[in-house]
Amino acid sequence: MKLNVITGLLVTILIVCACSSSSEEPIITNDPQGDETPQENPNEDIVLPSLGASEIMNIGAINIEASSSVIASGSSLISEKGFVWNTLPNPTISNNRLSLGQGIDSFSATIESLETDTTYYVRAYATNDGGTSYGEELTFQTLNGALVLSTQLLNVNIFHNSKDDLLYFMSYDRDSQGFAINPLKITVFNYKENQVIVEKEFDNITWTDFRAKLAISDGVHNGRFELYIVDDFGKILVVDGTTLDIINTIELPGQFDLYTGQVLKVNNLLFVGGTDRLYTYDRSSLTLLNSVDFSSNGLEFIGYNKSSANQIELAVFSGSGISTFQYDLMGNRLSAELFDRVFGAGADLLKTNDEVDFVLTGSETILLWKSGFDNQEGEQVAPTARDVFISEDGSSVYILGVDSTLRIFDSDDLFGTPSELPVVSAADNVFVDDGEVIIIDYPFWRNQSEEIVDVWIYKY
Repeated sequence: MKLNVITGLLVTILIVCACSSSSEEPIITNDPQGDETPQENPNEDIVLPSLGASEIMNIGAINIEASSSVIASGSSLISEKGFVWNTLPNPTISNNRLSLGQGIDSFSATIESLETDTTYYVRAYATNDGGTSYGEELTFQTLNGALVLSTQLLNVNIFHNSKDDLLYFMSYDRDSQGFAINPLKITVFNYKENQVIVEKEFDNITWTDFRAKLAISDGVHNGRFELYIVDDFGKILVVDGTTLDIINTIELPGQFDLYTGQVLKVNNLLFVGGTDRLYTYDRSSLTLLNSVDFSSNGLEFIGYNKSSANQIELAVFSGSGISTFQYDLMGNRLSAELFDRVFGAGADLLKTNDEVDFVLTGSETILLWKSGFDNQEGEQVAPTARDVFISEDGSSVYILGVDSTLRIFDSDDLFGTPSELPVVSAADNVFVDDGEVIIIDYPFWRNQSEEIVDVWIYKY
């Protein structure tokens, strides 16, 4: 009896052990063909989506444009696709995510609300029932920029006050026909601190053509930066550059053509030009010193050419060509000379300073030597320009092209190979301060609708 019990227990133990051992092995099923194969894992039927190449474009201060595509949906339909990004590598859908719908096709979007001057990593992603797959990782750095203002219309007059680290912007609203509506608003922006320090509206300063310059100029008088603005009543407003308070006014004589009005300050003299006359004023006393009649050929633009210890020379563009006028420091006109030729389109882009012996004029950036305009054909320095800046020491010339490239020339080798800096696509103005390039980004020549457009500055 005892032997039978023991034998039964042994059999039971062997059976239990055999069952425990076999549970760790693959389950084998009998194949009708006689083959024995393991059972396939259901997860092996899942195939994740495949993504194509990605691209990032138009990098700004707080946004970029990104594009990619889904080239295969995998084992099930695409339920979601888009972009993910982060300030650390390998972003996932747990980080910042922009969902752009479903399906297999290309997709693109603007990624917004980024931080300025920051490095980011971005990937495209696509999700199906099996999970999420990611495309190649791209990295970019947002630009060092700041929003200045939002407006319907910005004038091409933008002034740079390097003494106080300020930029001046002139803006208007539009009416239903696209014309500027009074009042003019001046915004003063500190580009070192990236903030607006003062804004002020000025009535009775009409602007009829958004492509034209207002009759405004700038200058320093007794250590103070000033703006000089011609209003609709033929008065020059002398405006403090830090408070925008009106300090003085100058009554212009006779009928002044406001549409083509211009103001230029050189040393202690104010030169004010209309269609048919050029006036010279003493800035300190605000008195009229003399005038020149241009009624026979029309005055188009007055530009500063050069000065010396005891003389100032203007280059004046008119319907007959270029005239040069020499004045002493008291404003007395010494001589004048007319050169029967016109160089370059858009003569109001004339740029020079006392440290260089040339003038760059027109959007075609035609170079003329100050030694005389009589025997010069003029040579084009760079492709069509939106703006030109010459460094204060005269060592470098910065030409902002319509191709969104900033070309930087050595002044001693203007026909050599410049260094090039790609800039934002809507760049329209360039300034340089302490080696830092400041780009103004505003598509003023494209903004002919009533929509509000942002004005940005970028630093390179």
